[in-house]
Amino acid sequence: SIAQRYNTLTEGATCDDITPNAEVSVRLVGGSHTAEGRVEVFYEGEWGTICDDDWGIGDAGVICRMLGYPTALSSKGNAAYGEGSGTILLDDVQCNGDEANIADCSHSGWGVSNCDHGEDAGVECSSTPLSAKVRLTSGDTAAEGRIEALLSSNETWGTICDDNFDYVDAQVICRMLGYAGTLRVQSFGAGSGTIWFDDVACEGDESSILECGHAGLGDSNCGHSEDIGVVCLGYAITNVTVRLVGGSSSTEGRVELSINGEWGTICNNGWDFADAKVVCR
Repeated sequence: SIAQRYNTLTEGATCDDITPNAEVSVRLVGGSHTAEGRVEVFYEGEWGTICDDDWGIGDAGVICRMLGYPTALSSKGNAAYGEGSGTILLDDVQCNGDEANIADCSHSGWGVSNCDHGEDAGVECSSTPLSAKVRLTSGDTAAEGRIEALLSSNETWGTICDDNFDYVDAQVICRMLGYAGTLRVQSFGAGSGTIWFDDVACEGDESSILECGHAGLGDSNCGHSEDIGVVCLGYAITNVTVRLVGGSSSTEGRVELSINGEWGTICNNGWDFADAKVVCR
């Protein structure tokens, strides 16, 4: 078994005879339809499960693609589809999201786990390609407002929770809407409907919010008082100049910058020596 082979390795054998990606396949068990269930993995002649430690939507996406589904709707933990049996083959799985096989993702080692089957991981896959639209509502201009999302799998507009939502995530939203950039993240009041996204974690270069990490579509511990909004930059920045004001010489002072002819200042949040060097150059 995997456990026996791991014990042998810890007693001093070499790892040369173990091929990490050898004949790894997956199946879903215990769901109400074929596109959802507890994830079971076949490796080295036996079926086992995956622990939910660090299990997320990116990891679920890899499983769904292995099974021929275009995307994952949600990642599940705490044996949401029932407890499995046998060896817990994978733990601490961390995929980038673009892997072709779960064996290509980082993990703690085959058969190495501190979990029990009460932590078996599951997924819900989408049987059709999924897309999302976003809009901004309740703002004073078209470029600002509460973010609302509409999924191709559902005809109801919903919202995004503010948990962990930051400037990088906002950039993806503004890009989806065709704006040149993002000015800030702020609340524009409570919305209604399903809270589609929670714990959003984008890298910043995604073309859609669906490509970002999140808790799972419709999986949220938020109320609508936590609905998040953005203020997008509704025009292209074509001309930026800086000047120093209020110093005792021309080489020091308050930093002021002009964007498209309008002068303003810079907040000191996060401001450091590297930023100052850019202004000086």
